[in-house]
Amino acid sequence: MSAKPLRVLVAGGTGFLGSAIAGRLREDGALVHVASRSGGVDLGDRAAVSQLPPHDVIVHAAGSPLPRAIRDAPRAGYRDHLLVTLNLVGHARRSRARLVLASTFVYGNAPRVPAAENDEVRPHSPYAASRALAESLCHACHRDFGVPVDVLRVFNAYGPGQA
Repeated sequence: MSAKPLRVLVAGGTGFLGSAIAGRLREDGALVHVASRSGGVDLGDRAAVSQLPPHDVIVHAAGSPLPRAIRDAPRAGYRDHLLVTLNLVGHARRSRARLVLASTFVYGNAPRVPAAENDEVRPHSPYAASRALAESLCHACHRDFGVPVDVLRVFNAYGPGQA
């Protein structure tokens, strides 16, 4: 009898990072479901997220990758990073899934480069603050509700498909 394939939701799975993650997961045999704004799913809408099927793992790569976007539209930027994160943590809790958050820019002007994982988080912009708050939200939901969470701090990702 073969093992049941892993069911993975890739939130933001049509973006640069999310599409690469979704493709690799498919290559590895996972059943991948992509949810994104461009794919017709508003991850900031709790009702829309509650309609998604259960998953074993949720990879959260949704949100604007551009730091200037939150300066131009703060409400939309914080919505993308905080409300979407809250909705995906809720989906992970209902599904009993692990949440993997792709984060970035939280170290600010780090005293050393490369920064170490346990270095102090010192966001230096609204974008970095929104990412740090999303991480804090994930850690709080792990502490308070037992949602398994991994935070991946991705920096300088590049490759095929990049705009």
